Amino acid sequence: MRNELQNYEEEIQKLNDQIDSLNNLNATLREVAAAKENELEKIRSSISWKLTAPFRYMGNVCYSLMQKTYFTQCALEAIKILFTKGPREVCHACARFIDRTRNSNDAGLMTESRSNNNKDGYSAYDSVYEENKVFKGQPDVKMLAFYLPQYHTFPENDEWWGKGFTEWTNVKRGDSRFVGHYQPRVPHKDIGYYSLENVSVLAKQAQLAKEHGIYGFCFYYYWFSGKRLMEKPVDMLLKHPEIDLPFCLCWANENWTRAWDGKNKNILIAQEYSDKDDEQFILDMKKYIDDSRYIRINGKPLVMVYNPGQIPDCHKSFAKWRECARKAGIGEILIWTCQTANNNADLLNITDCIDAEVEFPPHNMWLDSIAVRDLDLKGKAAFIFNYQRLVDYQVKKLEEDKKVSVPIHHSCMLAWDNAARRKNEWFTYYAFSLRSLYKWVLAIAKKARKDFDEEERFIFVNAWNEWGEGTYLEPDEKYGYSNINTVSKALYQLPFYDDLCILDEKSEKAEVQVLDKKIAVHAHMFYLETLEETIQNMNYIPGAFDCYVSTDTEEKKAVIEKALRDRCKCEKFQVMVLENRGRDVAPFIVQMTPVIQKYDYVCHIHSKKTKTGEYGNEWRKYIFRHLFGGSEYLQTLFNVFEKNSKVGIIMPETFPVLELQAEWGGNLEGVQALLTRIGCETESLPQDPVFPVGNMFWARVEAILPMFTAGIRQSDFPQESGQVNATIAHQIERSWVYVAEKKGFTYKKVYNNFRHVKNMPGKKRLGIFVHYDKTNIISSEDLETLKAYKGILQDIVFVTNCDLTQQELDKAKPYASDIMKRDNIGMDFGAWKYVLCALGKEKVGEYDELVLFNNSCYAPLYDMNYVFETMESENVDFWGITLFPYLSDGTYIHKECIPEHLQSYFTVYKKNVVNSEAFWEFWEGMPVYENYIDVVGNCESQFTKLLHDAGFSYAPFIKESLYINQYLNNYSIPYEKPTSFVLLGDPLVKKKSKDYVKEEERVKLAYLMEAMKN
Repeated sequence: MRNELQNYEEEIQKLNDQIDSLNNLNATLREVAAAKENELEKIRSSISWKLTAPFRYMGNVCYSLMQKTYFTQCALEAIKILFTKGPREVCHACARFIDRTRNSNDAGLMTESRSNNNKDGYSAYDSVYEENKVFKGQPDVKMLAFYLPQYHTFPENDEWWGKGFTEWTNVKRGDSRFVGHYQPRVPHKDIGYYSLENVSVLAKQAQLAKEHGIYGFCFYYYWFSGKRLMEKPVDMLLKHPEIDLPFCLCWANENWTRAWDGKNKNILIAQEYSDKDDEQFILDMKKYIDDSRYIRINGKPLVMVYNPGQIPDCHKSFAKWRECARKAGIGEILIWTCQTANNNADLLNITDCIDAEVEFPPHNMWLDSIAVRDLDLKGKAAFIFNYQRLVDYQVKKLEEDKKVSVPIHHSCMLAWDNAARRKNEWFTYYAFSLRSLYKWVLAIAKKARKDFDEEERFIFVNAWNEWGEGTYLEPDEKYGYSNINTVSKALYQLPFYDDLCILDEKSEKAEVQVLDKKIAVHAHMFYLETLEETIQNMNYIPGAFDCYVSTDTEEKKAVIEKALRDRCKCEKFQVMVLENRGRDVAPFIVQMTPVIQKYDYVCHIHSKKTKTGEYGNEWRKYIFRHLFGGSEYLQTLFNVFEKNSKVGIIMPETFPVLELQAEWGGNLEGVQALLTRIGCETESLPQDPVFPVGNMFWARVEAILPMFTAGIRQSDFPQESGQVNATIAHQIERSWVYVAEKKGFTYKKVYNNFRHVKNMPGKKRLGIFVHYDKTNIISSEDLETLKAYKGILQDIVFVTNCDLTQQELDKAKPYASDIMKRDNIGMDFGAWKYVLCALGKEKVGEYDELVLFNNSCYAPLYDMNYVFETMESENVDFWGITLFPYLSDGTYIHKECIPEHLQSYFTVYKKNVVNSEAFWEFWEGMPVYENYIDVVGNCESQFTKLLHDAGFSYAPFIKESLYINQYLNNYSIPYEKPTSFVLLGDPLVKKKSKDYVKEEERVKLAYLMEAMKN
């Protein structure tokens, strides 16, 4: 006890000594301040001060006037630079200003379709929570993550910022400054507030990076004339060769200041840039470069510089680096400089002394035209920019593919926000979204593939762990691993949404006992014309189910009850008459509320026949196909539930015709209010909602139960008056997924890829396959196409419009009954004419059907027998896969209009058409046009109308191709939106679509094609 008291007394004495020391320091500072005040008073009392008063007054007036306009502010800034740094720096500053202004103007023009401001429907931070995902293999681009080592204590930080200071000190101080502002950032429990003095932290970071395809880290190298700061992590890495982590160093060559801005005020430690530094820098780097994990490109180690604009003479310094590297035995080095502080290599005139540049967002991206100006910052001053608009601009710039003076390695960032470091005048990128991040990574990866060989294909991300600036790949508490998962999906060229299950004959089916689960189907039958179709689809359910039907009249009820008794396989049914109010939604909730908890699964459907367009029948059939589609298919659908107990809702992919309508559409606030009402309130909803468009889906009852226990009544819905949006029915439709998520469930979308082919009557078919390839080869895709039709077409004539060698022509022999070769005149129509005339009417007339097709498409995604069987039931005279709708403006083809016509890449003609005079008059009289537009204008666009005028009927396999163009505002869907047609069942994808689609669409298309083929 005595020892403890003695220890306490010693501690108290130490504290008293510290208090005395602080009091003495305070007294000294007071004395210094008093002395300075006396000096100021003497100056104010002097004659010279009084004589110069008018000049000071005029100076203040001029200064105030100079602040009036942006132009005069710039002039004032130029004067300051002139007096402090000289005329040369004024020239550099003007060049930077012009460059920044040009970029800002370009960004405004390129992204003008939407404003920057909050009122335009942005979510302040659009993300979702994700668990960790492991990605296999290595991407074909090498992403390096900038790495901040300031997560351990060191004496200088203790002195400057207080004992125990690390970056986490800043991070913990973060606070939300406006509605939706994501602060503070809290690290995920998997990593915690780690210390980089612990080698296991670095090892786990390396493992996480490897699992996500991040090639390596670019450590900031804090070197001040031989003085090192924050060196522990990278030095620790050298001592642990077992950590598999490629790395390089980036000299963080700015002054350290109290403002965290690298400028020349309140300097804590400064860069000197002496002649001696140039040599010493490389010698100090050598131990890192000698490590086998240090990144080399074509044998040369990579040395990066953060701010080349701070180096007095880059030419001199970099030349000395190279010389010293050679002398030290390092050999030739690569010097890459970052585009920072509104500088780039061109503005600095250093393109001839560096090897490449690296983008460093957000530097050089503070663009006035993407500034956000309508946020309530509670009296604070800040610089807010729109992340989504920035990404749109960056992606469009990359697509322009402008010539550059030196190679540029492009970079991306996450939700950059340094509010944790600054109480005022902070910078934030508002409206961050995972989808925009995904698009950005896709774009820089695509550019790297185009610009660099595999060895040099590096891109960057800012950053692995810049927690104080809000941009990090590491997981956080609120959103988990969503950042790094999203980057990885882009690196591995996987779709952004990984929610689609493509189900086919090879998919796993539910066990027999699963089908014993209690199942209910609720169908709202307003249109009785679809009753038989509805019963037919319900009968596919491979097990017992109960059926609940709502309608609006007693007469309809009687018809429905009779049909269910006579033709439905359900164990029991109930038909309820309800007021025509709340569309299908209110009846679903009202009828099912008393009974829903008896069941494990529930399906909701209705007799969809939309009043807002002509697509109602196809929409309903599309949904039914993917919700029912056959007993075997339903077994695979139920397996999605049973295989993952967290799946709460299963719905079809959005009907492609309506994909632009899959939005909040003015319902966001209503959905938020509804979720609060039913006890499922959520802090934020995504900017792009996910919901069963059309309100038909399967659900695990537990996942959606709150909607049925909240006391929602039919009277909550407005009286029916033809509303098309913004009612509680539309809000419930958009709420199901978020109700399920609140209950701990997720959702999946399903796609029915079953293609059952019945025994078709044998038909004798002739196919004429037109081939063209500018490299004069028959590609593997073309051979796959020929192979796919071998069992469907009795004879195939292969005709090529290019100069193939005999060796190439021989490739077609196993599939073609005849091979012809001609000059490339008239394109595919010229070739078809050539073959038809060569064979003659009599020969062609022997066949039951004629198929005209070309090699503009990839091989079919599934068995084309399914397509032929489907079109056989259409009972038309000729058909194709897709149809181009009528357009009143025919300027493109030099005509008055563009008639409705089957697109010519694949068309089929029955015997009666082939033997008609109209058919042969067209082909025999058709000139062989040399111009593409003439072929389209006089051949493709006219042939359908000519045959129709002759009395023949036609139809497209993809019925929606008649009207989808107007709903997607796009008349080049096979080229620019091919996934829309694929989801509608199109088996043929245009090869050239890869040259027209956006990168996100290309990735989704490639995924769908691969999944459907396999």
